[in-house]
Amino acid sequence: AIYYGCADTCVSMAFTTVDEVVDYVKKHSSV
Repeated sequence: AIYYGCADTCVSMAFTTVDEVVDYVKKHSSV
C-alpha cells in the first residue's frame, strides 16, 4: 500500500510537470 501510494504520487507529479511544460511551450512558442 505504501509503495502504491508513493508510485501514485510520483506519477501524478510527473503528469503535472508534463502539463506545465506543455503549457509553457504553448505560451512561449510561435508555432
